[in-house]
Amino acid sequence: MAGASQAQGFAGRRFTPHELTLIREVVDSCGGLSRMELAHTICELIGWKRPQGSLKGRECREFLERLQTQGVVTLPEKLAGRPAGSVTRVPRTERGEAGEELVGPVSRFAPVVMQPVVEPDERLWFRELVGRYHYLGHRVPYGAHLRYLVFVSKPERQVVGCLQFSSAAWRLSVRDRWIGWSDQTRSHRLQRIVCNSRFLILPWERATFCLLPHSPGRRGVPSSNTGSYLRKRRAAISRTPIRTASVSSAATGTSHGACGIH
Repeated sequence: MAGASQAQGFAGRRFTPHELTLIREVVDSCGGLSRMELAHTICELIGWKRPQGSLKGRECREFLERLQTQGVVTLPEKLAGRPAGSVTRVPRTERGEAGEELVGPVSRFAPVVMQPVVEPDERLWFRELVGRYHYLGHRVPYGAHLRYLVFVSKPERQVVGCLQFSSAAWRLSVRDRWIGWSDQTRSHRLQRIVCNSRFLILPWERATFCLLPHSPGRRGVPSSNTGSYLRKRRAAISRTPIRTASVSSAATGTSHGACGIH
């Protein structure tokens, strides 16, 4: 039970012995609540919130589960859900098949429009395109996220790509070494980083696209009406994971630098 009497850190927050005692009391006295309900209750009591004011329920639940492995608390059983490791089904429809090939400078097909993915039908379309044509496939992103379908307007409106922005990982050794920041600085500045976790130009498009000028850069993540706090960020760094063996040298960072994204 040593963990109950010593301060502990998790996801950028330091929990005092007093807070850990409070957490134990809440878990012991609220046996009828689910794990997530316990997490939300604890977040409200200790004021653990995101920058935009919402509770850090997921992080708190994960912290509670770590405390359980240490023998500090005993949580209720997990609610039944999808089996661990299951993958979201990727639909295959006609609109996900190859479209008309576009060849030439992007100015010929402008304007390029980024449409926020909001409606259920748009989410299915996004899932299909990314699941079928992105080398990482489709996965539910970690934390807050925004998704966009990218269209050209000429000769007719046609989808040409998909973009997804999501919360940055708390720790990423390569990124953290490159930035050179301390744990304390990271805990205060991590909100200035977004992960461009999916960047897809559909494989049948041959136009000289550069979607980066439409990406966050120094102007913040493109606005939408989804209500996500990601759209309010003024990003300093956007990280785009790529597989260099499958892309041209132009996609290995040069375009990012030219568009003000590091």
